[in-house]
Amino acid sequence: MARVDLAPRDTVLAAGDSLALRGAARDGVGLFLLDVPLGWRTRDAAVATVGERGVVRALAPGRAWIVARAWNGAADSTTVTVVVRP
Repeated sequence: MARVDLAPRDTVLAAGDSLALRGAARDGVGLFLLDVPLGWRTRDAAVATVGERGVVRALAPGRAWIVARAWNGAADSTTVTVVVRP
């Protein structure tokens, strides 16, 4: 496996909302690889959390970086900006 791609990219959510991120593992020529488990983590759990299936929950205003990593170290990240619900 050469890389991991996340979608959607750089999302804005209102506090209290959630969103399922999609992570795709790809080989060296860009073909999808099936059944590659990804580990998910957030760099700011006070702003947003992420579960083991990539579901992000927005908690408080700010910006959190979400990272998905495969067993071999290939990873991708995206940002989630959380705003106050209007």
